[in-house]
Amino acid sequence: MAEENKGILLESGTNEVEIAEFIVGNQNLGINVAKIQQIIQYKQELLTPLPESDPRVLGVFLFRGERTIP
Repeated sequence: MAEENKGILLESGTNEVEIAEFIVGNQNLGINVAKIQQIIQYKQELLTPLPESDPRVLGVFLFRGERTIP
C-alpha cells in the first residue's frame, strides 16, 4: 500500500521540525514555526522614529499593547 500524502502536518514523535525562513540584510535566518505566534506585515507608517538612536534602529511601534523595537 502506498504511503499517504500528509501535506505539511507532521506526526508527533518523528523528530521533524518546520522552519520559517526569513532574510535580514544579507543573512538568512530561521525559527521553529511552533514558536511563532503571528507574522505581521511591515508598515512604515506605524513606526515612531527615536531621536538620537543608532541609524540601524528604524523606530518603535505599538504591538499588542507593548512598545517593540523592530
